[in-house]
Amino acid sequence: MVSASQSASVGDLINFSFEIDGQAPPAEKTIELGYFWFFEGLGGEEDYLFTYDDPVLDLGLAQTFDAGTYTILVENPDGSDFKDIELEVAAVANTPATSMANLSTRAFAGSDSKALTVGFVIQGDSPQRVLIRAVGPTLGEAPFNLPGVHPNPKLTLQDFAGTVIQTNDDWATANATPASEIANASATAGAFALSGDSKDAVIIATLDPGVYTARVSGDNGAEGLVIVEAYDIDESGGNSRLVNLSTRGFVGTDLSVMVAGLVVEGPGPRTYLLRAVGDTLGDFGISDFLDDTVLTLFRGTEQVRFVDDWDDPAQHQPMLIEAMQQLGAFPLTDRQESALKITLFPGPYTIKISGFDDTEGVALVEAYEFPE
Repeated sequence: MVSASQSASVGDLINFSFEIDGQAPPAEKTIELGYFWFFEGLGGEEDYLFTYDDPVLDLGLAQTFDAGTYTILVENPDGSDFKDIELEVAAVANTPATSMANLSTRAFAGSDSKALTVGFVIQGDSPQRVLIRAVGPTLGEAPFNLPGVHPNPKLTLQDFAGTVIQTNDDWATANATPASEIANASATAGAFALSGDSKDAVIIATLDPGVYTARVSGDNGAEGLVIVEAYDIDESGGNSRLVNLSTRGFVGTDLSVMVAGLVVEGPGPRTYLLRAVGDTLGDFGISDFLDDTVLTLFRGTEQVRFVDDWDDPAQHQPMLIEAMQQLGAFPLTDRQESALKITLFPGPYTIKISGFDDTEGVALVEAYEFPE
């Protein structure tokens, strides 16, 4: 097979494939035919990409660290052959005015270790007005019609010290904010409407810069699917904003996988660190952690990046470790965690967290915004 080259810019969708005698090869490896991918970054050593065994290598959104040489080794009963593909990736500049406009996570919420806890950080030097929603019952109604939703979520907002700032059970009653104001704020933020008699929970609060936690619970052991959303609804013109999201909850299968959403809003691209943490949670006393997390990133409905183990390729780990230290993220102590440093252009994105081979357990999904 002959060598090939390809050029891209950060944010372009990249995939590599090859042909055998002018024909596309079988979609999966067989006893007779096996596919093995290798990567040699600029100035690095060659790594075997052990999580890829298909004839097509979908990198997704190209990043500068993807530049290098990709080699596919094809083995068959008659011997083996290979193809080298050279990839060049042009960098793009980060745009300081771009930020995460809103954050959300859909996951299973139960009791004890299966409770759903969402953390977020407000960065800046002025108070920020935020809208936080825990929606369960409405997800079971048209047009969503999801089964197994939480019948009556309760939302509790706390600061970093654990002090309760505000709670809400049913959004339209006994709330610190009038229902009409909540409805207007939700509509302005682009959030779907809640019926006046739904048992979803909503909080509007003006918060100083700092770290906050929103916890979803239910009465009498109630559990089910819920979506937790945090929207920046501040119109004061200050420079504070939401800069990262973390959600810890139980990851199941099918509809019970964890799905985090974020919207990148602004005039240009910005870089983020995305992580799906399972095994490392055992170091923090969580026994029923998700073993071997898988992180899949979507732009709209299109898959644009996939990470199983963060040591694939191993030569990217020093870059990721440096990024975690820069952002203050705790270190990962297991090679089966998922981590991705990625530059994203404005638009809606979804992070799906699942277990390899449909394993289940408690996991943490995180999205950090890099400083300017």
